[in-house]
Amino acid sequence: MWCDGVLWPAGSTPKLVEVTFEDIEACVIANFPAPNYTFILAQREGVPCGYDYEDAKYKVNYTMSEHWTQLSCWENVAPNRFFFRETPDAACELEFDNEFLTCTGANAGKLGTGTVLIL
Repeated sequence: MWCDGVLWPAGSTPKLVEVTFEDIEACVIANFPAPNYTFILAQREGVPCGYDYEDAKYKVNYTMSEHWTQLSCWENVAPNRFFFRETPDAACELEFDNEFLTCTGANAGKLGTGTVLIL
């Protein structure tokens, strides 16, 4: 796929990635604390460059395509209530800055960074 030979050896797409969020601040609307934790995401079935994590509080997604990469985290009880999201126009990114800079609309969090480690 797109990141073969860039993030991992060609032909060996990893089954797991580690995502660490730091310095996210929860907004008043949030049902849970800011997810300033480390999560282990599993490769999505049928999507070799897509990874997911889900528990009772959070959903985390890391997805790569030919022209962009996305890292996001939202409340499991409110699918559009994001704590963190960034979609840079570049493939194979590993470091992200939250696109939510203030508590507006339905976002549950603001600020912070996200880092992906290929396992």
